Amino acid sequence: MDGLGLWNQLPFVASGAGLLAAGFFYLRVNLQPAGNDAMNRIAGYIQDGAMAFLRLEYQVLAGYIVVVSVLMGSFMGWGAAGAFAAGSLLSLLAGFCGMRAATLANVRTAQAARTGKKTSRIASCP
Repeated sequence: MDGLGLWNQLPFVASGAGLLAAGFFYLRVNLQPAGNDAMNRIAGYIQDGAMAFLRLEYQVLAGYIVVVSVLMGSFMGWGAAGAFAAGSLLSLLAGFCGMRAATLANVRTAQAARTGKKTSRIASCP
């Protein structure tokens, strides 16, 4: 081994730790009370709107990803094109998960404010 074996594994370990932390905070927020029926109905509308926005945005980005991937494949090699496409798709997945978490946190933060709890513990992760 050339001595860099541990350094080559570090991105995978850090990625795994980041995913575990994100999952922990998502569950922590999701376990908070979601409020009354009216709040949940409004939160549902907000979430529907946010997901509709992402759907439209992702349709535009899909075309961009295909075009750029084909151009990259033609001029830089298909390995680079595949890496670009994979990175793009993972970025879209991260955006979807982030939007879902944010819309779930909205109603829970509003409920915490109604009951006098510290909203900063719900609205932000730490």
